[in-house]
Amino acid sequence: MTLLISIYRSQRTYFTQIVRAYSTENNGLPNIGTTQKVDPNMKHYRKIKLSGYNVNYIKIGHGPHAVFCYPGLLGAMRTHLSELIANFANHTDTYTFYSWDQPGYGQSRPPKRNFNDESLQEDADISLQLLKILGHEKYSILGWSGGALSALLFATQNQEIIRKLIVWGVFAYVDKEDADKFEWFKNSKNWRGKMQHVLVEEYGSEFVNENWSQWMEIMKRIYTHHEGELCTQSLHKIQCPTYIIHGAQDLIVQEKHPQYLHKNIKNSELLIMEKGKHNLQLKYPNEFFSAVHNFLQAPHSKDL
Repeated sequence: MTLLISIYRSQRTYFTQIVRAYSTENNGLPNIGTTQKVDPNMKHYRKIKLSGYNVNYIKIGHGPHAVFCYPGLLGAMRTHLSELIANFANHTDTYTFYSWDQPGYGQSRPPKRNFNDESLQEDADISLQLLKILGHEKYSILGWSGGALSALLFATQNQEIIRKLIVWGVFAYVDKEDADKFEWFKNSKNWRGKMQHVLVEEYGSEFVNENWSQWMEIMKRIYTHHEGELCTQSLHKIQCPTYIIHGAQDLIVQEKHPQYLHKNIKNSELLIMEKGKHNLQLKYPNEFFSAVHNFLQAPHSKDL
């Protein structure tokens, strides 16, 4: 436990140093009154009021290719995306990278958020407000795990501002087998490990246990009350170049889900990382970023 916390603190310190090096006083953002700095020791973060939430977000770089990335469930940028952000920080002339702590997570608190069956869609809606304020004509949208579901929902509704889409570790739907898995994962004792320690360090055990259990119930309810529907009925609306990445050893998301997305998103490519598990961006950060970077830079017929 002590060693894991020490590793996490070292990662967080490194991440802070990386992003701080690429911060500027105004961060290139419009002066809209509701945007303000938070802790003076974290000049790379910004806060903005959106839909009643104090949303914490970050900007890295000044390149022509704007990118926005959703972390996963319960995740803050520094717990789920530290390595990815560090890699984007090495390409500041190529990308302008944004991410956030979804409302209710990380430093996008208070207020406390009551999560429900529509929260993934709410994240997509609130992020649209943010992207409009940031002011780029088009964005490439990235998302991991639960955040990838919001990315998919966003893509089905906002094709006009999407350049490319990349998702990984994502469910396409919820069937009986998935629902049974969520029931098993509902007990936090069944998923003890490094990520749980990191989340407890971030939030405290009470918050993690309560919110994780709540999300497992929500995902089970998708199966029992919504016929397992997450985004399958709208996938045909996604026309942008789409990259679906999956870890072959992912114990949470089975390969049937990325295969389904690949089959039903017309302009998509599928990458299976044979040694990868669920947290590809953390376990194999350089290999993962290389795949992401190559896809973002590759010419595509519908990359307008």
